[in-house]
Amino acid sequence: MKKTRAKFYAWLILSALILLFLYFLPFSWNLVKSILTHQSLSMEDTYLIAYDYVRQGIPYYREFYRLIDSGEIFWSWNSFLGNSFYTSKALFLIMDPYAWIGYFLYKVISYLPTVQFLMTGLRLLGACVTCSMWVRKLGRSDSSVFLFSLLFMLSGWTDVFLEQIQFLSFYSFIPLFLAGLEEMLQKLSGMLLLIASFLCACTNFYLFWPLGLFGILYWIVRWGQIHGSLKQSHFFRHAWHAFGVILLGIGLAGFLVVPALSAMMKSPRLSASLNHYSWWSFTNVCAIMMSFLIPVIRGPHLLYHDYWYYFYQIGTYAGTISLLSVPQAVRGKKWNRLLLIAVLLTFAAPQFGLVFHLSYSLRYSFFAVLCLVMLGSEALDQNPDCNLLKKTVLWILILIAALGIVIPLVQKTDVSSGYPELVMLASAALMILLEGFLWRNRHRRGMMIAALAEALVFGNVSMQSAISSGEEAEYLAYDSEIQKIMEALRERDDSFFRVDLNTGYQADQNSLANAGMYYGIPSLSSYDSLYEPSLHDYLAWTGFYPDVNWQFNLQDPGQFALLDAKYSICSPKYSEAVRNDEPIFSTEHFNVYRNESARGMAFSADALSEESLLNELAEEPEKNHMRIMELLEKTAVVPDENYDRLLSCLSAAPEFSSPEEWSSTDMKFTIHNDAETFWVFSIPDSDGWSVTINGADAGMIAADGGFIGLVLPSGTSRVVFHYAAAGLAQGIWVSAGSAAFLTLLAMKKKKALRMQSQ
Repeated sequence: MKKTRAKFYAWLILSALILLFLYFLPFSWNLVKSILTHQSLSMEDTYLIAYDYVRQGIPYYREFYRLIDSGEIFWSWNSFLGNSFYTSKALFLIMDPYAWIGYFLYKVISYLPTVQFLMTGLRLLGACVTCSMWVRKLGRSDSSVFLFSLLFMLSGWTDVFLEQIQFLSFYSFIPLFLAGLEEMLQKLSGMLLLIASFLCACTNFYLFWPLGLFGILYWIVRWGQIHGSLKQSHFFRHAWHAFGVILLGIGLAGFLVVPALSAMMKSPRLSASLNHYSWWSFTNVCAIMMSFLIPVIRGPHLLYHDYWYYFYQIGTYAGTISLLSVPQAVRGKKWNRLLLIAVLLTFAAPQFGLVFHLSYSLRYSFFAVLCLVMLGSEALDQNPDCNLLKKTVLWILILIAALGIVIPLVQKTDVSSGYPELVMLASAALMILLEGFLWRNRHRRGMMIAALAEALVFGNVSMQSAISSGEEAEYLAYDSEIQKIMEALRERDDSFFRVDLNTGYQADQNSLANAGMYYGIPSLSSYDSLYEPSLHDYLAWTGFYPDVNWQFNLQDPGQFALLDAKYSICSPKYSEAVRNDEPIFSTEHFNVYRNESARGMAFSADALSEESLLNELAEEPEKNHMRIMELLEKTAVVPDENYDRLLSCLSAAPEFSSPEEWSSTDMKFTIHNDAETFWVFSIPDSDGWSVTINGADAGMIAADGGFIGLVLPSGTSRVVFHYAAAGLAQGIWVSAGSAAFLTLLAMKKKKALRMQSQ
């Protein structure tokens, strides 16, 4: 038995590796060729998915690995004005096994895009293996386990989220969670469910929330299938037992979940006022129907959404053989019908996403992939009902034909100019016919080959449609040059400073917003981070929030004083547009400028403005832009309730200060005042910062919308800032308590087994 199982998994993993190699062509071959010829990969030959893969994935992982080496993973200054790394993208990284494997691999390879490429493949391979564990526990045959594990690996959901590889980590653990539920249902054993809950909570706790709801549906359906009814008294007892195991797994991850969740729930982007999109269009309906037939293609016509980010996040495809199997799997089976209907209802309106993570997103569409795998694998183990199969094929072909006609009409697309989605729909129709014929005639092996070939071809086309042409990842080409520039600047200036970084020579700056994080230097641009709560007002006043989709690059020279951007590193493209002075020096691709207005990280206020005035002006930002900028640059903006008190704490003229010592989590200043004075520090007023003045705890005042203000006494003040992730201490207690409780349970179980054996 063990030999047979080992042989099966050897063939499964070998098949998965071959499919992944073909799926990622030509990039997998480029990597092999570079190894064989001992030549480095060029950027043109490197696998680089557009959007978040190059805008977030590579920079954030590079920063994560840098912070591991430094021993401090809480706060990073290598983002816009600093950022709590522990409670932002770190919630996807710190306990992600794939991220840590990548870290050790990075020590050997050192070229991060290659590491990420290999880890993407490893995540998909992991999804295949965990899916096989789940489908096997459902009692399916080896053929069904083999086919649907590989289809799960190449599903449309993975195609969509190749750009966000942290989601693929979660995806690879989803089947493990369901396999854990199966063990609870069949054996009342909770260890696998505990481990899966811990991993899911660590890798993506806000996608774990919808998975938990799906788990409730799954538990009801599978209990009904196993026991025939929900009326047994032990149904709720076993359900509560499973729920307790899941909570215990989440509790073990408390050191990460508690601080990350508390920070995330304060993010303004989760405000309902920012998620105003509340209506369906006909294109949305077509998008969902189409996504059941083929994976998403990011073609120039954007058929899969009506120009909204949320609606291209549909990736339900798991092979048309699943669609052919579903009618047979639900015919006369009430529990399967319940599963299918409930899953389809989750796509009824975009508002459903609000239940899960307070935004109109369809990222939870992995529901449908799981449903298709579960139902399809069940039907595949039975002899097909030929009449039902014929009707299914006919209806699917009608749907494909309707989509192929309706979508171009709705989008007013000129079909003659080239329409890849139509070609894919036509291919899907042919595969429906071929797979239906092979299944009807019980050519199981041929049908499996056809289904995998279909998923492979569709997946490869979809993957290549999302490949970046290189502009978005252009920052990768300048790593050594930027580092040399920073070394030269630090030789000139040994104080703490930020830079205005404009690395885009071909691409726009928004695409390169996290380049500073990739280089490991404090810059004034960033994308999709969680410093937003502390800087919401400041960014709103200056017109950078939320209309730019959380991509910030503050290039106004008047802001350099407040933000302490002493130097600008500009490609010629930006130099010509924003600079009319002479650079202090130049390199092959950049001009470097000194910003004279930036003189330190802190300044004493010589004039104040009330926050309510800025809020009023910001109601008409275009009309009042110059006035807003003047107030921000020449006054310190404070809450109305502090305004009168602080008027007596103004200096005759602004003074500046930079920290004498600094690290990822500490800043130390020595400041002298002739009288009690109000100072503004360009440190985000974020939960987790504590301040002492001459050893005594100091009260902080919000200044300029999102920064820390302090009233310093007359004389010399030793000001020390320290950061500790908010909620981390409570999270550690939750994890410790969960671990202690788990230990007690294990000891109790061991004692019971010993007594039973006696």
